[in-house]
Amino acid sequence: MEIQAATEAKRLNLYHLSSLFFHGKAEEYKIYAEEKENGVFLSISHQGCAKEAFSAVDLSLHKEFSRAENVAYAKAFALAAKNFTDYVPPYGLLFGVRPVKVPVFYRKSGYCLDETKRILQEEFLVSEEKTKLLLSLCETELSFEKTLSQKDAMLYLSIPFCPTRCSYCSFISSAAPKHLALIPDYLDLMQEEIRKTARLLQDAERTLFGNSLSDTVGKQIAKAGKRHGRTGSGPFGKRTVKSDR
Repeated sequence: MEIQAATEAKRLNLYHLSSLFFHGKAEEYKIYAEEKENGVFLSISHQGCAKEAFSAVDLSLHKEFSRAENVAYAKAFALAAKNFTDYVPPYGLLFGVRPVKVPVFYRKSGYCLDETKRILQEEFLVSEEKTKLLLSLCETELSFEKTLSQKDAMLYLSIPFCPTRCSYCSFISSAAPKHLALIPDYLDLMQEEIRKTARLLQDAERTLFGNSLSDTVGKQIAKAGKRHGRTGSGPFGKRTVKSDR
């Protein structure tokens, strides 16, 4: 695949979008992107056919220039790509980020639910189903944040073993069950880090942790935990609150 863009980060973003929209045929396309004074010009070429598109950088809507510019890149790509495919991923132009972070940002920026819904669907091309899910998760997260105090600690445990990879994900992970054999050793190292972290959180009133663990992999980890004699509430004791996402 040939991609020309202003920076390596922008080139990588276009690569991810191509992989999402064009599935296993992304290598057949050539992409050229150029930053203009007030937006992004982008062309996609495939088998001698080239299609162009332009998307403006809307700073008033997206509040931050880098965010507005990234959205302009993605929208220009989607406008050009629709000449080659009718497919739009369920999460639209979202990738490489925990999707709920996007509506949370706009809600915290002062947008109401209806405005945030419009942004998700019109700016990021998120499907109706996924928009409803993200807004529900967003409101739950915002409500939960209001209960936090300066003495609360929040941890995220990285469990990189997934039955399948989410299309938007750019985190380091391995599709299970191929690498489930790695779980026992991974748990050993995680337990060591948890014990070290617990010593730093002795004064925390609550320790809240979450992960992206699936039921399939969770059962495997539970079995590995029993084999390694891991039972009870762990080093954080009764202060631990489990909050999976």
